[in-house]
Amino acid sequence: MTFRDLVLVLLRRWYVLAVVFAVAISGFVWLDRSGGSYVSKPIVAFMLPGGVALRPDNGIDAEGVIGFAATIAEAVNNGRPIDRYAAEDAPAYGAGVREGVRIGVPNVGGQWGMSFTRAEIAVSIVGRTEEWVKARQREVLGRILTTADREQAMRGAAPDAHIDTFVMPLSTSIEHVQSSTRDRLLALGAILAAALITGGWLAVLLDRGLRRFRRPNRADADLRGPAVNTG
Repeated sequence: MTFRDLVLVLLRRWYVLAVVFAVAISGFVWLDRSGGSYVSKPIVAFMLPGGVALRPDNGIDAEGVIGFAATIAEAVNNGRPIDRYAAEDAPAYGAGVREGVRIGVPNVGGQWGMSFTRAEIAVSIVGRTEEWVKARQREVLGRILTTADREQAMRGAAPDAHIDTFVMPLSTSIEHVQSSTRDRLLALGAILAAALITGGWLAVLLDRGLRRFRRPNRADADLRGPAVNTG
């Protein structure tokens, strides 16, 4: 089939292309409207009793406090290890997560090493709606604080000797992230190109099928014999 033949087929079966393009554009609009994610990265700091968040001697870098924070993170995770990324600040949505919670003590040793320098539990929450992220944030932060108090009470620590927990206030904000306009235009172009290829292929198949169906069967014509003029 030459290019001219293909163009003629597409002109004859233009409605096939119209249907395929309509489906492709509708799918893109639906994905674009439902695209993007809401993210939040609250941080809970652990300090020595009476520690002040902005003071250098608050114990946030003390080895024992860091170990306690790691214990709480493991307890909140039900003993499951968290996924490690090459960079600790890598966003979960960048790894394909669209709805989930990640809890752990920030590791500065990279993906293949372990090095904890601050007694903090970082929570990464990704969701499709702001309400879902907000609800998970309240739930997880409540579990962290409750677990920290319970663990210390079980170990017999006096109330005035409890390691203090502090939720970083600016870390609880919720943001909406989505692809840039350039990326969305590139995606639209790719979808339209795929629709053109698919629609062209379907149009050719339909055209061949219809032409074959309409072509008279020569064997049947031979059996009927020549037409008789009765006039």
